Amino acid sequence: RKGMLRRVDRGCRGWWSGLIVAGMLLSAPMFVNGALERTKGVHPSEHSLYTADSFQCKDGSRTISLSRVNDDYCDCDDGSDEPGTSACPNGKFWCENKGHESKHIFSSRVNDGFCDCCDGSDEFSGVATCSNRCAEEGEERRKHLIEQIELHEQGLLKVPDYVDAAERYRTNVDA
Repeated sequence: RKGMLRRVDRGCRGWWSGLIVAGMLLSAPMFVNGALERTKGVHPSEHSLYTADSFQCKDGSRTISLSRVNDDYCDCDDGSDEPGTSACPNGKFWCENKGHESKHIFSSRVNDGFCDCCDGSDEFSGVATCSNRCAEEGEERRKHLIEQIELHEQGLLKVPDYVDAAERYRTNVDA
């Protein structure tokens, strides 16, 4: 009996450990071979810099193995090797924010528990759950811009009145 219980116990542990490993793999899709996806936090126009066999720091200070990009250790003085982590104090993370304004944020704001990107792309570790609010924020911003344009158009319609008033004043002063 003791041997049988051990075998059953061992089988359960194997099953649970397999389940835990599967859960970890499913919950961290941005990690490839233990490292964060190379282009996480990179502006699309710069993706080509992160696809060669090696990576040259943007400031040209050094060349490192591509496996050291987004590995949570700051190798480049300019922080360009860690766009998707908070390892470098001067690094930048690209928020795509589809439906709103794309922007860079400081990499120190990545996985800090606060949703800085309206698409939530800066909080992928699971510390914070961010809903994608880009459509709402984008719509609000567009409404604000339309209001500003209308206000400026109203002001432009008043320009001829001000020009006429200035002409009348000048005529009265000259007379």
